[in-house]
Amino acid sequence: MKLFLTLTFIILTISSHAQINDTFQRVKYSKGNYAIEYPSDWKIDTSRLNGIELAIFSPQENDTDRFSENVNLIIQDLIGQNMDLEKYAQISENQIRKNAIDLKDFNAIKMRSGSSEYYKLTFEMEYGIFKLKTQQYYFIKDEKAFVITFSSEKGKLGTIGQMILDSFLFTK
Repeated sequence: MKLFLTLTFIILTISSHAQINDTFQRVKYSKGNYAIEYPSDWKIDTSRLNGIELAIFSPQENDTDRFSENVNLIIQDLIGQNMDLEKYAQISENQIRKNAIDLKDFNAIKMRSGSSEYYKLTFEMEYGIFKLKTQQYYFIKDEKAFVITFSSEKGKLGTIGQMILDSFLFTK
């Protein structure tokens, strides 16, 4: 069985992050069987670089800002691997615990939104010079894993990141 997630699902860019703005315009992105919304001043990349289905990056806050808070989506083919949500979440958790540097406040909980069940993982870790807070949602649909991740510097943009994650839905 091929090795599942590594920490590459957490796309991290050393560039910038956005200011919190309670009154922002939302943009909806739809493709195939899913949709997601994000603030209009964030940038989306759908080039599928490194197997990442999409990445959404916050704007730069100021000239000294070096980390771009981001949301990314990876879709992993699970055909023939007999993988359910619980097994997928457990494998992912084990890999995070094994590979994350200075892992703190790890939490995994099974959730439900409408007709979709998913796992919500939250944790803090170090990545280079950054102390990051990461939140992930894991869905299994049609023998595919959908992993949506929000990464931010600790203490930044939790509300906006949560809004983006919570906007993800299956359209078919």
